[in-house]
Amino acid sequence: MQDLLFRELEALKIEHQELEKKIEELSTKNQIEAQKCKKRKLWVKDRIHYLDSIIHPDIIA
Repeated sequence: MQDLLFRELEALKIEHQELEKKIEELSTKNQIEAQKCKKRKLWVKDRIHYLDSIIHPDIIA
């Protein structure tokens, strides 16, 4: 289970970087496509934070 989470987390980090590059390229060419990429990037970022919180929970003693 933990291994699956790590693999998904790494894949999402890569996708996040790729979306950042794509948004930079599209920002002047295609506003609609850039906006779609920004929404996807935000979802990816939220998912990264969610998975990270599962893998590394804050344990308050």
